[in-house]
Amino acid sequence: MLEKILLFIIGCILGSFFWLVAERWPQGLSILRPASHCSSCQTPLRKRDLIPLLSALQLKFRCRDCRHPFSKMSFFAELASGCFFVFTFPQFLTSTTLLPFVWLLTAFMMALADIRHYILEPKIFYPASLMLWLWHFHQGAAVQWLTVLYCIGISSFLMIFLRGRFGFGDLLLLLSWSPWLNLQQFCLLLIFASSLGLATFGIYYVTQRKHHRFPRSQELPLPFIPFLASGLWLILRFGL
Repeated sequence: MLEKILLFIIGCILGSFFWLVAERWPQGLSILRPASHCSSCQTPLRKRDLIPLLSALQLKFRCRDCRHPFSKMSFFAELASGCFFVFTFPQFLTSTTLLPFVWLLTAFMMALADIRHYILEPKIFYPASLMLWLWHFHQGAAVQWLTVLYCIGISSFLMIFLRGRFGFGDLLLLLSWSPWLNLQQFCLLLIFASSLGLATFGIYYVTQRKHHRFPRSQELPLPFIPFLASGLWLILRFGL
């Protein structure tokens, strides 16, 4: 129990940093300077305002100085990261390699960037993909060529017939993962991600229509990488 609490705390602390990276890197900003501050009054946050989860709850998601509300996404990023470490790290710590954990961790960081900016952040994607490929080759993993061909076929179909409806970054991410997933795993990944995406869209649509905030003509931008990352987690975590 103590181990899980410690992992949760570590995950929440890292989750705060991951959200900072996801928020600043796509804007070309440094992750070191300036220090964390209120986006409204620009006042630097005090040390007591930087305690993961607790500070946001204590402040009721408002700046201590100007009382301007701030985004709740950093709170949920910390919570998700804490849960990720608790339910993922112990399993792969006892295995022969931490590759699945690192793979999922980079997928989590890319998901945060997609939630914040609706992009596949290249500063995360390219180093993560290079590391993933080198690590697999070092371990002598076989390339799943059938999955690669299947992924190329799906990507070509989407680019030709659904251009503008499916992000190029999502397809690029799938292509980078496809050599290391067998065809069954790849199909499960698509099923899980699509199902989660449709469920999320349905819930959001119903709740917003109920409050008359979602006109029929309006299209909802939906970050898809979080659902791909969730599908990958289900596959690697449970050995599907």
